[in-house]
Amino acid sequence: MSKVLSKGDLAYFQAQTRNLLHELVLTEFFRLVDEKGFTKTDLAKRIGRDKAQITRWLRSPTNLQIETVSDLLAGMAGYLDPNFIRIQDLPVRNQQEPDWARFSEINIPNIDNAKQSVILGRSSSTAAST
Repeated sequence: MSKVLSKGDLAYFQAQTRNLLHELVLTEFFRLVDEKGFTKTDLAKRIGRDKAQITRWLRSPTNLQIETVSDLLAGMAGYLDPNFIRIQDLPVRNQQEPDWARFSEINIPNIDNAKQSVILGRSSSTAAST
């Protein structure tokens, strides 16, 4: 626990967290769209925001504040239930890879390989072999 993380390591985990939160919001939003005909306008009204702002938040994994993520999830009748994954428990493929590369082998529970590939930015052929 005494290792100082590099700026690159920190940036990597920030991007991972940002992408995972965005995936969570999108997954739930599109589930509601499919099951209930929920719209961006519905979400905007529920949380007192403009539809254009909802569109921007859903379009890409921006640097959302925790309060914004909470509002979006609450607007979809949900909340965040995070899990902590220790870095030391992550599988290591190759000891010769740089630290940031070996952390890309995170196995995300309850998400199939295809979605993990999108979240982690791996090609489908790489995902199929893991």
